Amino acid sequence: MGALVLGAVVVAAILSTRPYEPEAISSPTPSSPPAGGGSLSPSPSYFPEDISKRIPECSLSGTIEFTGQVFRHRDAFFRYDKVDDPHDLIVWKVTPEGEDVSIGPNRFSTLTLPKGQETLTIGFSSPPQKKEYRFFASIQYPYFINDQVEILTKECSGSIRLVVL
Repeated sequence: MGALVLGAVVVAAILSTRPYEPEAISSPTPSSPPAGGGSLSPSPSYFPEDISKRIPECSLSGTIEFTGQVFRHRDAFFRYDKVDDPHDLIVWKVTPEGEDVSIGPNRFSTLTLPKGQETLTIGFSSPPQKKEYRFFASIQYPYFINDQVEILTKECSGSIRLVVL
């Protein structure tokens, strides 16, 4: 009987409260510009927790030799740092262009975050036509700008040279 009365009191308390109305958030407005000049820019009122506040860094170095059967890595690494989101993408560019070349890794979901280094996986759909190639990379990552999430691209420094023997 006591549990029934307690339940009725809780239900009555819930029903008697007024509906939730969010309060407006206001920031104080400075009366003068920042010291040293410059302009006033409001800080974001909300920053999504799953969006990193860091800009990733990356670099490529070394040489890979391709014998026609085997890829030999000679200190050839894709290095990265400050990568917080496993959904960030690695976008590859190959020069000269015109051949179907697959390069990985392409996503950070299977890599150690926030920092690491990886060897490349490379595949040609047909035998390579050139004797030398260069691989370049960039990272696409979400970043919060002007109260919106935008996809930005960070170019990696360096390149990896592929030599076909």
